[in-house]
Amino acid sequence: MGARTSFSIDVLEASQTSSAVPTGRAIVVGTAGEGPGNTPTLIRGMAEYRAVFGQRAGGADMHDALQQAFACGLAEAWVVRGVGSSAASASGVIDDLTVTARYPGSAANAWVATLALPSGQKPVFTLAGPGVSERFTAATGAELFAAINANSSKVRVTGAVGDAGTVTLSDGTASDGSVTAAGMLATTLGLGSGMCVLAPGRSTSATWQAIAEHCDATGRIGLLTLPAGSTKDSALTANGTVAGYAGADRCTILWPRLVLDDGTAAELAGVAAGRRAAAHSAYGPQRSLITVDSGAIPIGTPEYELLDADWAELDAAGVSVARTVAGRTAFYSWKLVRGLGGNTNLDGVQHADTVNAVQAACDALSESFRGSNIDGRGLAIAQLAGAVEGMLSLRAAAGALYAWVVDGVVVDPGYVVQAGPSVNTPEDIAAGNITIKVGLRLSPIAEFTFFSISVADAATALV
Repeated sequence: MGARTSFSIDVLEASQTSSAVPTGRAIVVGTAGEGPGNTPTLIRGMAEYRAVFGQRAGGADMHDALQQAFACGLAEAWVVRGVGSSAASASGVIDDLTVTARYPGSAANAWVATLALPSGQKPVFTLAGPGVSERFTAATGAELFAAINANSSKVRVTGAVGDAGTVTLSDGTASDGSVTAAGMLATTLGLGSGMCVLAPGRSTSATWQAIAEHCDATGRIGLLTLPAGSTKDSALTANGTVAGYAGADRCTILWPRLVLDDGTAAELAGVAAGRRAAAHSAYGPQRSLITVDSGAIPIGTPEYELLDADWAELDAAGVSVARTVAGRTAFYSWKLVRGLGGNTNLDGVQHADTVNAVQAACDALSESFRGSNIDGRGLAIAQLAGAVEGMLSLRAAAGALYAWVVDGVVVDPGYVVQAGPSVNTPEDIAAGNITIKVGLRLSPIAEFTFFSISVADAATALV
């Protein structure tokens, strides 16, 4: 029987002695005018997004959030376009030829299909519409059908080539009203841990709860937003609401929105996903987003400007805040709604990101050992445990883990890996199961520096 492995990760607080990297990806769920429905699709830029999911008019919220994310540093996103149970693809008939949009949605209702049969020339099929332009020709009708069905990214054809003509496709709908964040997120369960999750345009308590519970089950990071015009008090109220959900220690409330150059209010989640990806790529998931390089926001200005007292109140409550100070717009908080595992000393998003990165690395190592023989000497177990220790040593060297040092002596390096008989019993091994128990001590993050300044005159020595 092939070996099946599982990991148990415990998190300890650091206070005992006093890139496109996988975790930098985003999962973005929402609605769009076209494209595959309820199917995660990997997207690497806005040109690719528009080619697959259509123009902004078909789904402005998801389009805008992704545009901001890519502009701010995101390299890859898994995009899920939600469609309802009664979704239908637009279609039209030209004599004996039926043209049907590949995917459901109303955007295709504006597409015009034309079949031309020039005398003595090859038949020609064209498709035109907002952001859509395709043309196919072939020697025979059968070859034309084959060319369209093999190469068109927009439509499929059936029937036969009859008379020439033109038709505007119709009756397409995505049934968006029945789409839920929980349903869309459920399609992403097999994509792994560590990524951040956002649902543009769905700033409701039902969506917050769905994302929080999803992150609790998957080890992902939820980026939650409020509607345009939401005040500081609304952000604090939302934070209190989300704090009651399972998975609140994997989520952050982002406030306020950004006002772009054209005057529109943009959700902060797309920007946060981009800056988070930039931080993970440059430094690693253990680095807080409020650091100088990754915290800077290159687009827009906050919808509300804050006094220091207001920012301090939001920061203490666990709201991730963007503000402008001395002309620089940046993230000035990067906080979990609730401390990781209920630990108030582990309240930064980077703490959850560090655990997620370790989980993702453990998952990858697990896959490399799947199917290995487990012999009586325990070689497979020792090799897997050694690989995990090697991975953790690199993260400790990068500053993600906090070594326990007493009188200059390292008591432990900030992690422990257990794989002995206490966690791998003979019964477990007989069943083909390997368990690795990993303990982590996460590094605290320097958020405030306090200076004590003494003043003396020229005749007084400073000691």
